[in-house]
Amino acid sequence: MCADFIRDSAFATNSDRDKDFAIFTVAVGNQAAGLNDPIDGVFILDFQTGQLRGAVLNRNLGQFTSYYLIDLTKEFGISPSATPKYAVASGNGQLNNQGGLNFASGIIYIAELTTGKCL
Repeated sequence: MCADFIRDSAFATNSDRDKDFAIFTVAVGNQAAGLNDPIDGVFILDFQTGQLRGAVLNRNLGQFTSYYLIDLTKEFGISPSATPKYAVASGNGQLNNQGGLNFASGIIYIAELTTGKCL
């Protein structure tokens, strides 16, 4: 029965893309261990450079204060002369805290289709 699958909360990510970029949101607030701190980060994947950039708003200042950058060509071991093809999706992870670190509640999955690798 469909009612068996209804939960107290609903979460959705947003995304858009064209031939050069993908932009998407992913939950970075912690919703585990009894905390409920929902906030999204916004990420942009540049297909031409292989860079993934992200930012999270600071609620108190009303501006971006947390940033993220990763060079996917290095992570996937892609030759500079290659033409990589990326696919991206985000999801809910709720990873367990380890070593005193609190993980974000969302996960970003990135696949590079010419190598068949996924991060």
